[in-house]
Amino acid sequence: AELMAARAGLLLCGDLATATAVVTTETRGIAGLTIDAKRRDLVAFCASDEHAALRARFAVTAPESMRPPPPPRSAAHPA
Repeated sequence: AELMAARAGLLLCGDLATATAVVTTETRGIAGLTIDAKRRDLVAFCASDEHAALRARFAVTAPESMRPPPPPRSAAHPA
């Protein structure tokens, strides 16, 4: 379950460096997995056909993130 959670994070963020950085900062030990074991699994998954197929299926349909518009200026505080 721990490896699948890390893989889901990689799939959602789409960036191996970010996913491994998050795994590296985790301080809790679960299922006896080391940080190196989690990173190795992420690298292997990132290079797999399964990851490529999932990214092609789901990442293409997700809208790109956009910065939200600035809040409207108040009439009481003109610029």
